[in-house]
Amino acid sequence: MKLLLKYSYNIFFIIPILCIHFEVNAQIDTSNRLKNPADTSSRIKTLIHKVIENLEKPPKSDSLKPGTNEVAFEPYEGLIIRNIIIERVPFGVTIGDTSKRLINSLTNLANDLHHITKTKVIKENLFFKKGDPVKPFLMADNERYLRQLLYLQDAEIFVAKTATGSDSVDVFVEIKDVFSMGGAINSLGLKQTNLEIREDNFAGSGNAAILYALYDDKRKNNFAFGGEYMNRNLGGSFINARAGYQSFYPAIYGPKEDNNYYISFMKPLVNRYMKWTYELDASYHHTRNFYAPDSFYLANTRYRYYNIETWAGYNINANDFTTSEESKKLRKLIGGRYINQNFLSVPKRFDTVYDWKYQTIKAGLVTLTFYRQNFYKTRYIYGFGRNEDIPEGLLLSVTAGFTKRQEAKRPFVGFNFESYHFNSRRNYLSYKVAAEGYLNQSSIEDLNFLGSIFYFDRLKPVGSKWKQRFFLNFDLAQQVNTVYNQPLFANSQFGMPEYGNEIIDNQRVGGALRSTAKVESEFFSPWSVVAFRFAPFVFGNVSVFSPYKYHAKVLSALGGGIRTRNESLVFGTIELKAYYFPEKNFHNESFRFSLSTNVIFKYNTQFVKKPDFIQIN
Repeated sequence: MKLLLKYSYNIFFIIPILCIHFEVNAQIDTSNRLKNPADTSSRIKTLIHKVIENLEKPPKSDSLKPGTNEVAFEPYEGLIIRNIIIERVPFGVTIGDTSKRLINSLTNLANDLHHITKTKVIKENLFFKKGDPVKPFLMADNERYLRQLLYLQDAEIFVAKTATGSDSVDVFVEIKDVFSMGGAINSLGLKQTNLEIREDNFAGSGNAAILYALYDDKRKNNFAFGGEYMNRNLGGSFINARAGYQSFYPAIYGPKEDNNYYISFMKPLVNRYMKWTYELDASYHHTRNFYAPDSFYLANTRYRYYNIETWAGYNINANDFTTSEESKKLRKLIGGRYINQNFLSVPKRFDTVYDWKYQTIKAGLVTLTFYRQNFYKTRYIYGFGRNEDIPEGLLLSVTAGFTKRQEAKRPFVGFNFESYHFNSRRNYLSYKVAAEGYLNQSSIEDLNFLGSIFYFDRLKPVGSKWKQRFFLNFDLAQQVNTVYNQPLFANSQFGMPEYGNEIIDNQRVGGALRSTAKVESEFFSPWSVVAFRFAPFVFGNVSVFSPYKYHAKVLSALGGGIRTRNESLVFGTIELKAYYFPEKNFHNESFRFSLSTNVIFKYNTQFVKKPDFIQIN
């Protein structure tokens, strides 16, 4: 179980900072600021102090805006940017509503512990500068990109003319930090303790540092450590660099005794006008025996391998489209990827027996992608009131290449199509169809098929204070003539993970067909306790799984739970969930309870993806 890790001497102070505070109401219409920037300096005219109780009103704006994100910038298209003003929103205040301010001594303590993101860092993450013309889609992409940064809770960009009839504008970038110090307690006890401490905005630089520590009295070396440092947006280049080491990484089959060294450089396609995207990843893994007798370790656990991957993509239509064409035409990107995963040694029992987890892979892949993607800004999808960006558009990609798995050299071809849109009733539907396979002489091998549907309806009021959404997921996967591929598993993210692993004859049971349907109704409450918002939910899941050697099984689960999150903290959602299994799960349970912390719910907002194989589990 993961818990938020705070500095011990401040544990009773940090949480009240974020929730039990004084609220300041300023009698200001924030929309006037956009029309008349001169009013910015006088926006707080009257301060009325009152004590916040444990129940807080939800944000007023919680539904879809009438149009995609770029609509707000279209009236200013082509006007010249004169000034860029960075504005900050304090903890506990909803961005876009600057009429509320925190003014108490606990806020000062939070500011002492939290390093505010430097203005230089924010400006280096902007896609525009003084003297540039306003491009609506570029502004919209930038606003979305800022909201994706882990050290920012939320961000909005506003544009205002400098004077009536002027051909220049001021751009206001409104940002809100998260409290970036955090961590996790994965286990805590006299015999074993596993801790993680992290800072996601080191000294306000936007960079991240993580420390890992393990104590285990069953381990030959009782203590183990690790660390990672990420330098985000190197020199304003949008390249993210990451390096780390961990001496107790989980082994493929066995305890935490994998020594993992890794480094990566990545430049994502952060906006549609960027020409190049690329990535380089390298890692080295080797196990050391800290738990078992040498004979058992050599036979079942020991391995050593390295992995090198690189890919690059060229955005063919980076600057070809006008604003009017952007929402109609397809952009094109061509990308290539090289993969080299080489096992230098494997456990002795796999010297003559194939296991997909220990396969050596070399591959060269090329993908041509057609895409059109714009975004709606909304709330109460996965978050508890923060701005969220939901894509609308389509993506079509065709991949071809040559692979070598073990000693089999085979051509590869893959296909992927995705579509996502809101209908006239503001309900959202997305679906995906993907297929891939290999040609080995005259036979077709390792065919994978994957289809999925994701749906949620518009936010509906329940009474005067509650809100409700309905979610539906359907996933279907099938394999044909499997030789080297990972088999389908019942407990994958596309199946029923709550059922656990089915083990027969010391082997995890795999199959060739799996279909799963999941429905959920989530209720967003109006209350908060120490700034944690709450959302109870009920759900029903059913899956049909067809193992290789056994009869098909129908798996089902019913239940409910509650999610909570403090949007001002860097860690994810806390989820308490209860399951009832009409037929007992693989652990012979009729009931199950789970508590998960740092659950990350995030919709995919990438324009394109690197050439890849289908992820079936």
